[in-house]
Amino acid sequence: MKPINLLFLQWLDSRDNREKMLFFFTTLILIYIVWNSLVLLPLKHHQQAMREQIQELNTKTLTLSHQFDEIIHILHNPLFTQSLKTAQLNSLSNEEADQAIQAILDQQQSYITFVSLKNDSVQALALPGLETSLEGSALFQHPLQLQFKGDYFNTLAYLDRLEKLPWELYWDSLEYRVDAYPEATITVKFYLLTNAMS
Repeated sequence: MKPINLLFLQWLDSRDNREKMLFFFTTLILIYIVWNSLVLLPLKHHQQAMREQIQELNTKTLTLSHQFDEIIHILHNPLFTQSLKTAQLNSLSNEEADQAIQAILDQQQSYITFVSLKNDSVQALALPGLETSLEGSALFQHPLQLQFKGDYFNTLAYLDRLEKLPWELYWDSLEYRVDAYPEATITVKFYLLTNAMS
């Protein structure tokens, strides 16, 4: 029995030139279709995905660049520098910070029930020009989280009393969660600025 390739060559040799040309072009078309399906199309999809990723990265880079420019503009703004100097002048010593915390607790009235007061870790404020603004002094952020219970109007009255304290409180957030109307649990996050680490 003859090998298949010999049989194929004999069959092809027995065809006239027109059929040979038709077979040749059909074979080329089939090879192109298989090549396109298995290699070219996946490669094009991959290239398109890469182009989209590059475009997304370029967009993010541009956005970050704009944000960075805005931050630099703010840091060089005379109003920001003045506010920074004011904050440094109004910053508390450790003893004053302790007095401020005690005063916050002393503002409790019968209509307010304290749940907790958390003192998070102190963080140094690292801003350009901060260390040299006022004779090498620096600012430290003392985050506090105060949780208490009360109704809406008593909460407003208590927060108003805190606002009137002689020390500067920098408010971060307030969460008001109604437990059983009109009683609610209030979580207030704020911080004190001090000129000492602890």
